[in-house]
Amino acid sequence: MNILKESEINKLSTSAKKYYYEILREYCLSLKSNPNISTGQKLISKIAPIQRNFDYEVIGAENLPKDGAVIVCNHSNSHDFFTALESFNNLGLPVSVFAANDDLNFLSSSVFNFANATLVDRNDKQSCQNGLLELTGKVMNGNYGVIFGESTWNLHPYRAMNALKLGPARSACISGRQIVPTIFEYVEVPNLCEKEKELYSKCIIKFGKPITINPNIDSISQMLYVEEIMINMRRELWQEQGKLKARMKIVEPNLYVNHTWLKKFDALAFEYDSESEFKYLYFRGNTPKENEYHLNEKRLFVPGITRKEDKARVLVPLRKK
Repeated sequence: MNILKESEINKLSTSAKKYYYEILREYCLSLKSNPNISTGQKLISKIAPIQRNFDYEVIGAENLPKDGAVIVCNHSNSHDFFTALESFNNLGLPVSVFAANDDLNFLSSSVFNFANATLVDRNDKQSCQNGLLELTGKVMNGNYGVIFGESTWNLHPYRAMNALKLGPARSACISGRQIVPTIFEYVEVPNLCEKEKELYSKCIIKFGKPITINPNIDSISQMLYVEEIMINMRRELWQEQGKLKARMKIVEPNLYVNHTWLKKFDALAFEYDSESEFKYLYFRGNTPKENEYHLNEKRLFVPGITRKEDKARVLVPLRKK
């Protein structure tokens, strides 16, 4: 079963669009899915508090529709998958996280599958389409489908969001369920750290008001609206936490580089490859094509990648003589 391109959908008449979505809806309903909290979700939710080493709070849980929804989240670090499982488990809600398996080893893939994740290979268009339809079927059967709309981590020092892909809107159009804009805001400590587990004081999980996607209006404009809402939600959280980092001159380069290195290379059983992940980002219009900054040889803070071999330079200020 194939999903049409946005340009192809826009050429359909209203009646043809209705028929197209009905066919996809029937197909998604035919896919097997479990409307209950999975054993993996429960188990990982018990283990997560030991692994995460920080507190979290939930805001706006009353905004979650009762019969499932497409949850569009920002994507920041290696904790996001587990944050989704734990938070929804504690709310008593079944969840499936839409995740890439192209950067997972066998053990990680097994853990994700055990937790009812919907895994896709981002390098394979058909895999992505099949995965989106599978997730949509789960949503139609009462699950909450979590999609990290930016496709990979946002490591930018002050940009609240990278551009969102169209998958969430397509899932909402097929399922007839609403989109819930959601922010996972990890409050970083204001000091240099030696270990990734020291980075965060807490995670704030904020659910925005649900948004109905109109299948007769182009998905691009509707996802732009969702993106704008999420940007404002995250900036509000920054302001409430006193983290006014929406401008470059507020960013502390040494702190940013130190924290970014730890996120990428010191997370439990995970490493982030900036070069390979960059290709999954979408940059709209005149938005600068950058997702990460580093300190170059002249100690200038410029767009670029902090590499694993930079460990000594990044962490050297922390070591006692």
